[in-house]
Amino acid sequence: MVPPSWYFVAPADSLSVGGRTIEVVAGDRLLELRRDHHGTVLGRIADAPVDLCERGPLVLAWLGGGSPHFEVAGFDCADWTAMRMFHLDLPTTPAMVMRDLADIEHFEVVHGYTNVEVTQELRCEGASFTTELSFGWDTGIPNAYLPTRLCARVDGLGVQRTEIESLAGQLHSRHLLLPTPRIGGITRVTAAYSVKVERLLGPLERAKTSVLRAYVGRSFTRDLQRDAQLWTGQSRYRAGDSERLLRFRQWYQQFDPPRQSAHCPT
Repeated sequence: MVPPSWYFVAPADSLSVGGRTIEVVAGDRLLELRRDHHGTVLGRIADAPVDLCERGPLVLAWLGGGSPHFEVAGFDCADWTAMRMFHLDLPTTPAMVMRDLADIEHFEVVHGYTNVEVTQELRCEGASFTTELSFGWDTGIPNAYLPTRLCARVDGLGVQRTEIESLAGQLHSRHLLLPTPRIGGITRVTAAYSVKVERLLGPLERAKTSVLRAYVGRSFTRDLQRDAQLWTGQSRYRAGDSERLLRFRQWYQQFDPPRQSAHCPT
């Protein structure tokens, strides 16, 4: 049973204009995708058309039944490095992935960030929510942290985007978490990241971008490994029952209250 939402199904650059049809597993079905000669992405499941949209490097499909009743916010990719993507197949749900942004305690306890401060409370608006935090980002060097500002937006159960600013505004990194339900209670969590460095003036700056992107990738991968333990119930950490978690549960139930309320993450 797939809660109705937009979910990631393919990288946009995997579909060429007038090119071949590709097949991907979406929910418990096989989805056929192709890009026509006008550049429009088309999709079908068992000869029935599927609603699709493109957002930056992403092709999203509406799964779970009914017609789309919200949109996913777009984002500008100009001056950002190309997205690097990888995925994890985990016995979890999209809601458990999204829940992390409502669980402020885990940033410090699980990830080791310091001085975590909520600068914008969890704001739920229809099928989306946003929040903003500041914290010290672990550099991987003992007792060394980068002052960091994080802005996060979730659209439905399938698209989480966080944008992080550090090094006094010189380094910007964008992180996507894209959980898509699959057969057998598995969720494929696609993770993607890119960076943008201010004042790219020459070879030295481009080299710096490469180094910073490698650092962001290592840090992001390390954090995902820790989060995966939370999403699958393997971590000993348990969040307190805060007001933010209650608001998250209330927001989550809009996607399928009759079937999902008993499984709402706590």
